[in-house]
Amino acid sequence: MLNTMWRLSCPFRATVMRCHSLKRLVKPSCPSIRNIRPSHAYTTSPTSSPSPVSSASMVTTPIPPSPTPSIGIWKFYLAPTVFALMTVSGTFLMAASQYERHETLSWRQKQFVRDQLRKKLHNIDEDTLVAAQWRSEHDKHHQYLDASADRPSTSHHPADEPPPSSATPSTLHARWHDWTHQARRWWQEQTQSPAHRTVVCLIGVNAVVFVGWRVLPASFMLRWFTYQPMLSVGPRTINLITSTFSHRSFLHLSVNTVALWTLGASLHEFLGRHQFLAFYVSSGITSTLVSHLVWLSLLRRFCSIAGPRMGANAALYACLAALITLHPSAPFPFFPQLQNDQALSAFLATDVAGILLNWPMLDHCGNIAGAGFGLTYMMYGQEKMWIPLVRKIRDIRERNQRNGRGPTGPPTTVIDLPAPQFPWMRRIAKDS
Repeated sequence: MLNTMWRLSCPFRATVMRCHSLKRLVKPSCPSIRNIRPSHAYTTSPTSSPSPVSSASMVTTPIPPSPTPSIGIWKFYLAPTVFALMTVSGTFLMAASQYERHETLSWRQKQFVRDQLRKKLHNIDEDTLVAAQWRSEHDKHHQYLDASADRPSTSHHPADEPPPSSATPSTLHARWHDWTHQARRWWQEQTQSPAHRTVVCLIGVNAVVFVGWRVLPASFMLRWFTYQPMLSVGPRTINLITSTFSHRSFLHLSVNTVALWTLGASLHEFLGRHQFLAFYVSSGITSTLVSHLVWLSLLRRFCSIAGPRMGANAALYACLAALITLHPSAPFPFFPQLQNDQALSAFLATDVAGILLNWPMLDHCGNIAGAGFGLTYMMYGQEKMWIPLVRKIRDIRERNQRNGRGPTGPPTTVIDLPAPQFPWMRRIAKDS
């Protein structure tokens, strides 16, 4: 009975076994749903070859270009221009106000000295009074120099000094005191004039920023003390000012320091402290703005990256151009074989070549703009802006004094420019 049932079930069992084997072969080995990732998450292994369809699509489909940053008119053009105009106007307004106040105070002091001399000398004319006042100031200056020269020095004759091998601490202290005394005397002689004192202050600001490059993080200095056309927008527009005093390398700082000591001091003698400072700062701001606008409008098509702009090169170009309007045939301080106008022409030719050949070392557009600012200001700025501005401030203060809103003082302040050979003054003399 059992054997009969086993024989009958054999075909059925064989059919079931075949079905199970077919299911095992046909069933795909797919991962679970939780392990499925998007298609862009997979990366092609270096050994796997792409399918013909995918390779064809990669060849025929063009790669879209990287989107260029949109340049807004207000953000990149108008905002820096408005900031530069307001800063330059405020700088000249403050300088003119301080100049008029300083001239008024100087007039009061001279008037007081004249009254004292007039009381002592009795019945003298104006020329004798001016000569006596000049002699008094001249004697005070020479008395100061004589007192500095007559100070006791601890220097000894070389024959009386012991050899270096047997130098005692007292001898070394005496030598050190002598060296410091000589250095102090040389520094006093160099900084006697107001021009050199002003230039020393500017050099000090440049030195402080240079130390900042060595102490502070480079990211902070690049953000706030360099000007980059595509990045210096918004609050960083103030970099129009700070980049003028920024020098990253010691060679750059030393060259500009020597140039500022010679060119800046010479121009200071003609403009005076207040006007020179306004001229120096405004030339740096204006030249950086012009370089910014030119790069955004023209040069951005040729050079994709604009390096950070820094340094006082453009302001020094402006000083040299201003000196050319006063003394075009004077020898250039660094190369006496060249005249000032020849040296500036050579520098401008180098900058033009740098723009055409895309030299990234210097801000060539800024240098050319600085020279143009210096020439324009000396030809027209003195006559059309500085003197009318000083007169307007003087009139306002006089009106306030008459109305009882200011201190009582002398009459109108006389505007005496220290340089009668300004080009616009020569033009007026020629016309008259």
